[in-house]
Amino acid sequence: RIQEKFMNSHFAIEQEARFKSGRLFNFNGSSGIWRKECIIDSGGWQEDTLAEDLDLSYRAQLKGWKFIFIKEPLSEAELPVSMAAFKQQQRRWIKGTIQVACKILPQILRSRLPLRIKLEAALHLTNYFVYFFSLLASISILPALIFRRNTPLQSTIIIDIFLFVFLTLSVFIYHACAQIAGYRRNLWKEFFFIPLLISFSMGMSVSNSWAILDTLLKRKSIFHRTPKFGSVHIFTNFGIIRRKIIMRNPVAYFEIFLGIYFCYTLIFTIRSSLYQSLLFLVLFITGFFYVGILSFFDFQPNPRPFFT
Repeated sequence: RIQEKFMNSHFAIEQEARFKSGRLFNFNGSSGIWRKECIIDSGGWQEDTLAEDLDLSYRAQLKGWKFIFIKEPLSEAELPVSMAAFKQQQRRWIKGTIQVACKILPQILRSRLPLRIKLEAALHLTNYFVYFFSLLASISILPALIFRRNTPLQSTIIIDIFLFVFLTLSVFIYHACAQIAGYRRNLWKEFFFIPLLISFSMGMSVSNSWAILDTLLKRKSIFHRTPKFGSVHIFTNFGIIRRKIIMRNPVAYFEIFLGIYFCYTLIFTIRSSLYQSLLFLVLFITGFFYVGILSFFDFQPNPRPFFT
């Protein structure tokens, strides 16, 4: 359900807004049609990045080709059914996007495009760095609380409330608008998942930051396809558990360590009467434990799927 919110927001808000405002946007491999002449004129598919569709999209638009985003008809697609598969997908997207930024961004900045288009393209191709900065900010919360332990509550609570609202309200509105645009029947039920989505995003910051650093160090990567099981129902592939392979992943251990770290920070916060930080800590604890623990379970399809 959380993955669905991410995808809905991308299509209903990001792609729609970029198209209608004349910005550059990317072809989505899940559903789309290319003109052969456009592909050839733009240099064809190239394998020097892990996001070959994003790479070709920008090269085509720099050549003068126009993309059209159409919301209807809908094209259904299968989402990853395990945390390991989702992380693998996210790592490929992140590494590919940063590789495209290093390759294409200089051409965009040197082009004759309007400044507003250049700026949005730069933000689009570098937006994944928010995970890295979010991780650094979250880890620094304990030193900040220790430093402010003897500071009067009245002098900091206004700043803390402002920061919490500023950092979360915009994200909430962004995803809420996507749900409204999707003509959901029970919007309140859908809105309930948005705080979980924010917490989940924080939990993913370790894995995604590792992908960012791996890309900046220019380590070669293999294109790992996201496992697909042909699910037509949420309970179709309620699977068995493989522990031995997943247990070797050090990222999951660090995510759980951060969950413990923020539990200690929560205790310190309560004992120091710094209650204004509790909302942040609840989001951090929930996100890191959820992502970390679920990373140890890799669900595989049953030979005899059942339905409910």
